[in-house]
Amino acid sequence: MIVCKICGFENYDVAEICNKCNCNLKEQVGESFNKENKVENNKIASFIKALSIVILGFGLFAAVIVPAGTSTNYGSFDFGAMVTMIFSALLAFAGLRGFAEIIEKLHRSEIHQKGIHELLKGQNATDKASNKT
Repeated sequence: MIVCKICGFENYDVAEICNKCNCNLKEQVGESFNKENKVENNKIASFIKALSIVILGFGLFAAVIVPAGTSTNYGSFDFGAMVTMIFSALLAFAGLRGFAEIIEKLHRSEIHQKGIHELLKGQNATDKASNKT
């Protein structure tokens, strides 16, 4: 796999252009790998993913424990409350995971935009140098 140095996307070995950011992968082979171009772990998205797992676990645990004590007869089990709590836990989990994915994509987009800005800034500098001659 060839990893794009601009956006961090993993492309197939035969790829010449990144499938995510459309940058030329062949030009990146000779470049030194800048720490700025590296896609770093997004701490906020990682925290939200961990939180979603905790909420799912707590919700499923509560879905089994709470309905047993909600009915008037202590020995019976409230199946409707259990299904509602499981559905709520799954919905919260899916919502938080989706939110974490959005944050990660925005973070990658920001890194990609910084990489493009650096490339354009370098291109403008070479254009100005060639115009002076």
